[in-house]
Amino acid sequence: MDPKKLSLKVLSLLVAIMIAFPAWAVVGRVIYTLGIVTVENPVTSPLPQEITGGPFTTVNEGDVIVTGPKAYAQLKLADGTKIAIRPDSRFVIDALEAPATASHPAIGAGVNLRSTFSLEKGGFRTITGRIASSDPSAYLIRTPSAVIGIRGTNYVARLCAGDCGKSEDGLYIGVSDGGIYMSNTGGELDLAKNQYGYAANFNTAPIRLIAPPASLQDEGLLLLEEEEESEDEEGDSDTSSEAADEASDEEASDESTESMAEERAGDVSSDVAATTSETTTDTTVTIDEPDQEVTAVGS
Repeated sequence: MDPKKLSLKVLSLLVAIMIAFPAWAVVGRVIYTLGIVTVENPVTSPLPQEITGGPFTTVNEGDVIVTGPKAYAQLKLADGTKIAIRPDSRFVIDALEAPATASHPAIGAGVNLRSTFSLEKGGFRTITGRIASSDPSAYLIRTPSAVIGIRGTNYVARLCAGDCGKSEDGLYIGVSDGGIYMSNTGGELDLAKNQYGYAANFNTAPIRLIAPPASLQDEGLLLLEEEEESEDEEGDSDTSSEAADEASDEEASDESTESMAEERAGDVSSDVAATTSETTTDTTVTIDEPDQEVTAVGS
């Protein structure tokens, strides 16, 4: 076969593969898993059943994170967003993109500000990152019951579909800090800190709940949040420890200087006392040896 024709066929094959399997940009990593967790894009790849330290698995735009019946996964994205995914969930990273700045490299294509996801099943807790802080309108999560937008940073969401015990099917949201909004064809609802909302489906307006719904309670997500806080406190503790060590060194140095000054002052006082004792007429001075201390005896 003509080498040129062979090269063209190989090139055509590579192009076809690239079209069928697009190269997604790496936008974050999995920092914690417990139980069976898989990533789909476009093939299914199982993750180690327990990740608590490096090396970490990277995640790309287009990845679908799937957790098993008793499994959890925690993601940290390139803009600092943290997402803890509960059991029996399907969470899609649709797009994460941001231009480069003086202090941060570009994320994804690096053209626009975008932070969009889809919750197809299950639930999650998240703390949003730099993209949402720079432009809240760039952040969006699509669900079958409502679209979630943000006006704050920390909230939990769960989509119930016959798997939440006695809770009605639909989307439940609770806000821990800041604020979010739920929007669908039926209307829009703003939620502030310590408020809860519910949307039965995409055509029914979201409503505010007067008490935390049972469907949002999850000890596993709370443990993940406590671990994050513990890590932050350890970082603060290390900084405080370094400052304390520096202060301790300075204090020790000051004490050493004061001690030397006191010793010198004592030597001077002894010399003055000895001289005064020798020149006093009504005092008997006994000097046994020249190299020993001077002892003064009163009259």
